[in-house]
Formats: sequence, C-alpha cells, structure tokens
Amino acid sequence: MAGSAKSVNGTVVSKSNTPFRGQPAEDAVIQAPGTVIREHIFFNGSKLYVLEGITGSLDARHPDYDKLLATFKTI
Repeated sequence: MAGSAKSVNGTVVSKSNTPFRGQPAEDAVIQAPGTVIREHIFFNGSKLYVLEGITGSLDARHPDYDKLLATFKTI
C-alpha cells in the first residue's frame, strides 16, 4: 500500500486488516492530489489480488467498489 501511495504522490490515510473470503487481507485509503483510492489487497494461494476504487474525495461513496468487493470471485 505504501508503494501504491508513493506511485501517485499520495499518502495512506487509513489502513486496516480485514479478512476477505476467509483469507487475511488489508484495506487502505490513499489520498493523492485530486483523487482518493480505496484499495483492498489479499493473497489467495500464491496469487496476490489488488482491488481498487477511485473517487474524487474522502467523503465520496463508491458503490461500484463496494459491489466489486461483495461479488469478487476467483476462478
């Protein structure tokens, strides 16, 4: 997450450990100039997944990102 923030000249404003589909996962909110990135990172076996949703402000809701997390399935 620190690498994601660095790549957009941003900072991690919140970070938490949140299990996802029975696997350890981390959620973060990254604030960068003019944008906010919500990021969810987890391993499934030997694969790393990074799910992202981008909004314009910390207060902006992102229903598509919430739907992505709720319906994501590995194949």
